[in-house]
Amino acid sequence: MATLPASLDFQGIQLDVVDHLSRPWIRGCQIGAPLGYSDPESAVKKLYAAHSDEFTDQMTAVVKLDTAGGRQDVRIFSLRGCHMLAMFARTERAKAFRAWVLDVLESLEQETPPATSAVAVLPRVGEADAVVSAGRCFSAYLRVGRAFGLPGAAAILRANRATLVRTGVNLMRDLDLDAAQMQIIGPGGNAAPAEVILERADDLATRQDANAWYFGRTAWLKLCEGYSADATAKLLRDLGHLVSDRDRLTKKTGFPGRPGMFVVRKAKTTSFGDAHGNA
Repeated sequence: MATLPASLDFQGIQLDVVDHLSRPWIRGCQIGAPLGYSDPESAVKKLYAAHSDEFTDQMTAVVKLDTAGGRQDVRIFSLRGCHMLAMFARTERAKAFRAWVLDVLESLEQETPPATSAVAVLPRVGEADAVVSAGRCFSAYLRVGRAFGLPGAAAILRANRATLVRTGVNLMRDLDLDAAQMQIIGPGGNAAPAEVILERADDLATRQDANAWYFGRTAWLKLCEGYSADATAKLLRDLGHLVSDRDRLTKKTGFPGRPGMFVVRKAKTTSFGDAHGNA
């Protein structure tokens, strides 16, 4: 891992970095200021005291540090610990601070060699045990994301990010995956990811109603621009979302059609991402 910086900057507020277990930790007394508390040190003490049972040894520790009053015991928080504090904070700046912590954490993870990252973050746990624990955490977050209607790829990305914060293990990086790879490979190339379909459909549909989007051939090709139109059609048809005038399903669902019309049902758009999860 690269040499740790002496300090981190959040919106002009300097946070001194404490090198603990070869990772950056922040003094508790300094975290209250970026969270927007008028009495930073007292506020952080109260936050921690109210939720101390939710902090692990990888989130907070008490170490000997030099202070204005001499060398004393000081409570410090890892970046994951800082994120946890910000989750409990009810200030206007807490949201921005949480996002900043995640950005810093991900930046540091990218600098950590994959073969040693799990051990470096969780020194008391074997690498295999750390991955197993992260897998359970990821599964729980993924279920919650899907329950809230997130498409499969989006749910996977968010679950991985939340797992990274909680456990320090980046499962996608260990599998050598990135966001660009969260799409389906089909005949003739990549099928358009669910997010692309949902983002483009309203603007590109030839017409639409409460139940479906209707695309002429030209509009359909525009929807699939950058991806394989045939692979996208096959993916959606396999999932039961795409019908056309040539499909018998059209008559059963009552969708009007005409030659060359593609009809994408809206009824189950949240399950577009099922294919991503099953890939």
